[in-house]
Amino acid sequence: MSGYEGAIQETARRTEKRVELDESEKSVIDEQLKRIQAMLTEQPEVRITYFLPDEYKEGGAYVTATGHARKIETVEHVLILREGDRIPIPDMIAVDIINAAEP
Repeated sequence: MSGYEGAIQETARRTEKRVELDESEKSVIDEQLKRIQAMLTEQPEVRITYFLPDEYKEGGAYVTATGHARKIETVEHVLILREGDRIPIPDMIAVDIINAAEP
């Protein structure tokens, strides 16, 4: 594929706009993160949907990561999964705890 063909494909590739959550949606995510924080010694399994900015153009994509919560970095504002993912808290739009007992 030539550089011209690659440029055409890149221009045609779609990205999504970032959704801005309202205060009640942010509150729900905050409560889920507090629950996860209380359960970190158990490394609960979680499912996180978040915005992943595109490296080359405006916008990005919403992706879902599933894994075991290992740590919440309050200074860097990221949730770190045991599997290695580092998910920025401000980019999260959904946080689910899978098969966890209530703390």
